[in-house]
This record gives sequence, C-alpha cells and structure tokens, in this order.
Amino acid sequence: MKAEHGHLDILVNNATALGPDPYAPPPFWNKSLTISEQFTVGLRSAFVASYYAAPLLIAADGALVVNVSYYGAVSYHLDPAYGATKAGLDKLTFDMAQDFKPYKVAVVSIWPGTTATERAKSVLAKIPGGVKILESAETPKFSGLAIASLYRIRN
Repeated sequence: MKAEHGHLDILVNNATALGPDPYAPPPFWNKSLTISEQFTVGLRSAFVASYYAAPLLIAADGALVVNVSYYGAVSYHLDPAYGATKAGLDKLTFDMAQDFKPYKVAVVSIWPGTTATERAKSVLAKIPGGVKILESAETPKFSGLAIASLYRIRN
C-alpha cells in the first residue's frame, strides 16, 4: 500500500470468531470456551490493524477508520463474550478518535443490522428459523455504500 499509494483513505475493521454453535441457548458456560476467541479476534484485530495502519491513515489527510460493531454492545446478544467484545470495540473507537483527531483521521463505529454474508448464511441455515432472519438482512454492499458516503461527507 505505502509503496503504491503512500496513504490509506479508509480502514474497515470487521472481524470476529464464533464458537461452534453461536446460537446455542444461554447460559454461556454451556457453550464452548471458544467463544472467548471473540476477544482476541474481534477486539485485538481492530487494534492491531489500526496500529499498523496509523502512519498510512495520517498520510491521507482526512482518512476514516470504521469499526463494525453491533447493538450487542448495549443489549444481550448471543453471549457475554460477544457483548463485551462489541462494547470494547465501541470504547476502542471512542479512544482512538481522541488520539487520531489532531491528525484529521476520523474513527467511527457502525452498527449494521444482520448482514447476509456467506458466513451468516451458513450459520443461520443451520438453526431453526434462521433462513427467515435472512429475509430482512442487509447486504455487505449496503454497509460499503454507507462507509463510502461517510468518507465522501468527511472529504
């Protein structure tokens, strides 16, 4: 990226890890301990990607960092690990925005609805009523268009 363009205009952080059965009913201790990987994948990945991208974002003079979160940050959704990861991501967003502000890099969280990614389709197809959820799901393109609009408004 640096060799080709010298800067990065938009960074989108959107990673998570789900256990083998994310829609298993509570309580969380009846689920696989792999749900704790959400902390490492979902939260740490956003921090590490932003850390390494910072010089390129600053060089862009008006860059945008978008962390994809979810209303699970303020309500119960899936399990405590999921909620804590999303709440942590929103706090990470707020604090990064403070550090990036002098460098004209905006940092925001977006909370899209259920998004019909290939992974979501695969997971939801395995649970009763899951296909019905997909009927009102957003496309990944919708989030992309929203992010592009945020960037254009900013610049």
